[in-house]
Amino acid sequence: MTIGKDELVYRSEEEQRQFVDEIKEFFKYVFGTSDNLEFVLEDTLNDSLNIVGNDEVIAGECTSQLIRISTYAPKSVMYHEAFHKIIELILPNKEREALYEAYRKNNGKNLSERAVAEALADMFVDYMQNKKAFKEAKWYNKVRLVFKKIGLLASLVNNLGVRQAKALFAVYKDTTRGNIRNRIKEDEIEQKKQRFE
Repeated sequence: MTIGKDELVYRSEEEQRQFVDEIKEFFKYVFGTSDNLEFVLEDTLNDSLNIVGNDEVIAGECTSQLIRISTYAPKSVMYHEAFHKIIELILPNKEREALYEAYRKNNGKNLSERAVAEALADMFVDYMQNKKAFKEAKWYNKVRLVFKKIGLLASLVNNLGVRQAKALFAVYKDTTRGNIRNRIKEDEIEQKKQRFE
């Protein structure tokens, strides 16, 4: 995930430890393991995650082998990179291709694989941030967040059509309920890793 340098969150050592623990907990809940995570300290960020232009940095990266996240990345990066793993390595090919095709149909037929993957991962970030905000909100703020959720769902329908929006929403629910790990088929993952090369 590429972010502006001004979006980096500078954390103390203790805050970095808490951030790493939170990400590991999320990945363990979603995938059943947090073994394939690598955390990069800010002082090695330039070498490990690459500066993109003058004002942007790659704060997270999903590869076929691991997910690499800067300890100075915003929390949204964990959702973004987790969704890359879900869509590229866990979803059945037919389901993934239907989502990509629907997104291109509604947003531009010539979009690259990467552009579609980034857009779908960003939609998951929006969903997760709203879900977390709703859980933490006071009762009087929940009404506003319900309308935001309706807007997010409308955006899914606009970007994917009704059928694929429902399919993607089911993936979201499986993810937040810890059921996505039930879809993991190790033998299929090995074949899907070729997408990253």
